[in-house]
Amino acid sequence: MKCLSVSMVKAALTRILFVCHGFVATWRVVAVREDTVYWLLMIPSLAMLVLELPLTTIVTKAGEWKWFAPSVFLYLSSIVPAIWFLEEDLLAKRLDFAERQGLITTDCSSLNDVRSNHTKYVQVSGVTIPVGLSDNDWVLALQQVFMCSLILGRWLLPKGNISRDQLSQLLLVYIGMAADILEFSSESMDDIAVKCDIILVRCILGIWSWSLLQFTLVLTATKSRKPRFAHASSPKRNNNLQVQQSMTGVKPEGEQGSCCETEVWAILLSIIMQDGPYLAMRLYLLLDRNAINQMMLWFTTKNALVLCLQIYRLIVLCVDKRPKKNLRRVSVGVITTAEVTLSDYVEDESVNTQVRNSRGKLNATKKDDLKGKQEIPISKRNHCHRK
Repeated sequence: MKCLSVSMVKAALTRILFVCHGFVATWRVVAVREDTVYWLLMIPSLAMLVLELPLTTIVTKAGEWKWFAPSVFLYLSSIVPAIWFLEEDLLAKRLDFAERQGLITTDCSSLNDVRSNHTKYVQVSGVTIPVGLSDNDWVLALQQVFMCSLILGRWLLPKGNISRDQLSQLLLVYIGMAADILEFSSESMDDIAVKCDIILVRCILGIWSWSLLQFTLVLTATKSRKPRFAHASSPKRNNNLQVQQSMTGVKPEGEQGSCCETEVWAILLSIIMQDGPYLAMRLYLLLDRNAINQMMLWFTTKNALVLCLQIYRLIVLCVDKRPKKNLRRVSVGVITTAEVTLSDYVEDESVNTQVRNSRGKLNATKKDDLKGKQEIPISKRNHCHRK
């Protein structure tokens, strides 16, 4: 009961964090567009508190869904449109400035120092926030807080059906994903070839939004847990693992097939939703738009290396984890002491039963041998006594 109450408190705090950030982002959109209709962007955040939290708590025993995080999805539904509206507003201001200055819309090199609405205090609908930021800095700050909120929120949310080990892996992967996503949006938007191009800006925002959906899927980072004896480095445990495979003909759980493993799906989703689109967009900017600079070259090279390593990892998983057809069987009569202790490490009941039966037969064989050895001296002693 105590654990359940703690999980509910953590779940409520996480959703309150999401709602607060969503409120600030929506408030900024209302301030920029000067239209109160944009307060409707708060509907997904309010639905997260009023509908999603009670439903998740009642339906799921673990406090969270296994493969999908609806709270994160509703959070994205509130923040992503707000970022879109702010980026569209920045684009409109850049185009308007270029038109007033008589510049070509494809040449925005003189717009690097354009700052607007740089105020110390901003008040909209009676709400005042004492923060002095330009429009560009507002968008960047909202994105940075957005990424931090996703990582912190996933940490505070109940673990659900994943273990602490899997949660720690998930958080580490989230940090890397968030850094790459933030670099993609900020560096690409700041490029001269992109600033005043409506199609490129919307394409980058579309790829950015598509990659954010990874945070709603626990599958993108959760790996299947290996058995305890798979991590053993001692020769004794390695021998035990080989004996288990040779006796049963079945590999341990997590090594039977690669097509349905969580790690395989995680790599595929990462390629489809992040690394592949990022690399394609950056190559297009380099080759077609001639957006050649040091940072663009570095991030493009990094994306290419990551994509190659992920494909290599997929090949390794598919090749090394195929089930072997010719498995050697071990006869019962030659089981050693190290092989008999395999039952201490094997969790499969059928394998434990085979090992116990083999141990019983081995003990019976030893008793018969000892009995025969003991009878021979007794018969010889009786024969000598008769003589």
